[in-house]
Amino acid sequence: MAGADDLDPRVATSSPPQSSPTIAAVMALIATAVLWGSNHVVARAVHTDIPLPAVVLWRWVLSLLLLTPFVWPTLRKDWPNIRANLLFLIYLGAIGVGLFSIFLLAGAYHSTALEVGLLNSTTPVWVVFLSYALGTARSVWLRNIGIATALGGTCLILFKGTLGNVFGLQFQLGNVWSLIAAILFAWFTVALKFRTLNISVLSLTTIAAWSGVIGAMLPFYLHFLATGGTDPFLTGEAAPNTVIAMLYLALGPTLIANLLWIFGATRLGAARAGPFLYLSPITSTVLAALFLGERIAWFHLVGFALILLGLYLTNRAADPPQRS
Repeated sequence: MAGADDLDPRVATSSPPQSSPTIAAVMALIATAVLWGSNHVVARAVHTDIPLPAVVLWRWVLSLLLLTPFVWPTLRKDWPNIRANLLFLIYLGAIGVGLFSIFLLAGAYHSTALEVGLLNSTTPVWVVFLSYALGTARSVWLRNIGIATALGGTCLILFKGTLGNVFGLQFQLGNVWSLIAAILFAWFTVALKFRTLNISVLSLTTIAAWSGVIGAMLPFYLHFLATGGTDPFLTGEAAPNTVIAMLYLALGPTLIANLLWIFGATRLGAARAGPFLYLSPITSTVLAALFLGERIAWFHLVGFALILLGLYLTNRAADPPQRS
């Protein structure tokens, strides 16, 4: 595995990890994984009731309206460093939060929640791959084998374990969107390594999220309305179960899960918190099977096992010694 701070920059806080894990931190990280895993399942469940641009926009707007007042004192304290890096943060958020959110939910809207959850677990592999491409990491044979193994598992899921689908390039478009989302978040993670921000994790999350809303999600939503789309939340036609689902997506996977992740990761440390993220695709798989009736096939199990093996090999690889 590429390390928890490679998986999610939100763990890079100034608070030192405590020497011994606490039950509260462990429970918080388990809850985080369950909430993030449920995100794809709930989005898939309402994909015929809420247009994609609406669910992308409103889940973040609602959560940010609740989060921003809470974070406001921290934002004021961090403002000098935010202002010095504002253009970078806007660029980072528009792509790493805005476009990522669009493609992430587009995957759930056009594929099964089960496969979206599994494919999103490849993010750490893309972190390493992009680090190679951008020259921030050096090639190591064991790491290369890990990348190849994880990508093999990804292709197995993408082409549903059928050679005919490989040769005919037949796959679900939603799975492609899911892979793009994983790559975009990996880019977001790698991009943070190029600049020392000295900004608290709450400020970074809030500024990046608002940048994603204004720079990507809102234009996507306005284009949808301008081309004849209708939003049931604007017209007042949203059914009660649709409203409940929207509130859950905003409060659960988007707001509460992020806060729980910060709480747990700052107490256990990045390395100990990271493995809890792999509960998310397992949660997605179980919930999708139970509530959406999605079938778990052999290529899902084998593909996910290959992804986990690849991540293990990638994390075990040591960097080569520096040449004098």
